[in-house]
Amino acid sequence: MTKENYYVITLDVGGTQIKAAAVGDKGKIIRDTVSIHPSKASGSKEEILDNLTGIILSTTRLARDQGKCLGVCFAFPGPFDYENGICYIKGVGKYEALYGVNVRNEVRRSIEENVLSDFVEDFETFFENDARLFALGWYVSNRELQLKRVMFVSLGTGVGSAFIDNGRLVISGHDVPPGGYVYNLEFEGKTIEDVFSARGILSLAKELGLEGMKSVKELSERARFGDQTARRLFLHYGRMLGIVLRPIIKNFRADALVIGGQIAKSYDLFLETLRKTLSSDSTDILIAEDSYIFTFVGAYNFFMEKRLSGADYHDHF
Repeated sequence: MTKENYYVITLDVGGTQIKAAAVGDKGKIIRDTVSIHPSKASGSKEEILDNLTGIILSTTRLARDQGKCLGVCFAFPGPFDYENGICYIKGVGKYEALYGVNVRNEVRRSIEENVLSDFVEDFETFFENDARLFALGWYVSNRELQLKRVMFVSLGTGVGSAFIDNGRLVISGHDVPPGGYVYNLEFEGKTIEDVFSARGILSLAKELGLEGMKSVKELSERARFGDQTARRLFLHYGRMLGIVLRPIIKNFRADALVIGGQIAKSYDLFLETLRKTLSSDSTDILIAEDSYIFTFVGAYNFFMEKRLSGADYHDHF
């Protein structure tokens, strides 16, 4: 190489899987470095941290001919102190062993012990909410749509959300829930996450007599192969999703709703009733099936903005 190149390692940390990639200059994902790993989210503190470090090390090895690494950006679910890198997740059966742990310090220590030579001397480690980074990456990648106000919902092992107004993440104010989070809002005596996450769908399946279902993917396959009970489940899911999102979308005055996450891959089974329930000609509904790709892009842009300016990334984009 005539001059040194640099890249950023990005991790999309989910409840069942962790997706990783090295992202190079101008947010270009280095395709040969994209990988998917089990999350080990129900393991011990040591198991989880070793897994995260191992993923970083393997991604670094894959990207070694791309130059040096500027650092790592984690797209992590909450609750989480993103500024300081401390995990506060509990009561959801994932990453609970990290409660109160400074993940930033632990990861940096492992990097310094193992692969510091592959990193720049002043490498950084940043954290941000996974749904926010998905939203930022999607917005950057779809500027040609010229959307102004967009609500994002990520449906998977949890329910993530984000709001963007003219390229700016909105996390406070009268037009969004506190922090931009919808997962903890009440719906029919439960939280939105209880009802609309993967475990909520599986619970509904059990209520409808669909016993032994282990995943939303299994349910969607049954629906597509003609199981009428499974089809009714997804139609009902879309209707309920419309009911719960309608006032939030209206309050934010969203031009579009973007749906990502693993459950978005079953959109063909619930989109019709979702559209009918929202019944708004002014709000487009867009599906992002491979949302982790957008999360990589968002994580890179977040990392570079934080590294170069130190500014509050929520204030502008």
